[in-house]
Amino acid sequence: QRVADAFRKRLLRVFHVYSDRDRKMMTQSAFKSLCKDAVLIDSIFTHDAVQDVFQHSQLEEEDDGMLIFSEFQEALIAIALYKNPNPYTSMDRRVEYFFEKQLLLPLKHKLK
Repeated sequence: QRVADAFRKRLLRVFHVYSDRDRKMMTQSAFKSLCKDAVLIDSIFTHDAVQDVFQHSQLEEEDDGMLIFSEFQEALIAIALYKNPNPYTSMDRRVEYFFEKQLLLPLKHKLK
């Protein structure tokens, strides 16, 4: 949570770029586009994994095919751990590296 809080402004910017017009919800299609644009999909984090992370990040009682910002953050953290499952590196370090190098850097052109 500490790392997510440190990146909150930048993650909110990503969320707004890919969310609906009201900037309050993100569709599964937009989430997939984000993953493609950030070049996150590979042999480890597959198209099926994108769908699984999206679905598991939704609150069960609100399974409406959309993510709110807190669910979006949870999904990104899940991707970070999916892509780097090394138990000998702290979760904070894995998430921070993911946010900086694997998410925000590849999306730099989209966030201007």
